[in-house]
Amino acid sequence: MAQYPDALIMNASGFNMETGDITGFQINNGALFTNWGENKRAHEAFIINKDGSMTTYDSSTPASQILANGAEQSYSFGKILIKKGRVQENDGSVNWMIHSFIGNDKQNNLYLMISETNAGYENIMDQIKNLNLANLVLMDGGGASQMGLNGQTIVPSQDNRQVGDFIVLK
Repeated sequence: MAQYPDALIMNASGFNMETGDITGFQINNGALFTNWGENKRAHEAFIINKDGSMTTYDSSTPASQILANGAEQSYSFGKILIKKGRVQENDGSVNWMIHSFIGNDKQNNLYLMISETNAGYENIMDQIKNLNLANLVLMDGGGASQMGLNGQTIVPSQDNRQVGDFIVLK
C-alpha cells in the first residue's frame, strides 16, 4: 500500500502458494499472459475491455475471441456469481472463508468487495441485491483477501499473506 498511498487496493487473482505464480486466465494491458487450461484453476474470468465496458467469460470462449472483443484486463480465480444480471446457482464456492469479489453494475460502475468470514453465499447475495449488479466474480478467499484505501488498511490479511497481484484504483 505504501507504493500507492492515494488509491484503493485489493488482492486480485489467485496464486499458487508454493511458487507464488499468478494462476488463472490472465490478460494484462491487452496481452494474453496465461490462457485457459494452462493451469487447473480458474475457468471463469471478469474482463475489463479497452472501451471501459465490463463482462464475464468462461473457458468455452477462446482467448483469441476475448482479445478480439477488446479485452484489456482479466481477473480470474473463482466462479461467476452474477452474469448479465442473473444470479447463478450456488455451487459451494462461497463458503465460510473471507472472500474478495469484483463486479460491475448496470451503469458499468466497478465494484470491489470483501465479505466477512462466515458470511456465506445466501447472506452475501442478499446484502448486494440492491446494487443491481450486472456481473460479479468471486476472486479469492482466505488469508489473501485484503483491501486498503489511501494508505490505510481496511481489511487486513488474516494471516499476513503476500499476494501475487492486486488491483489498484487511483
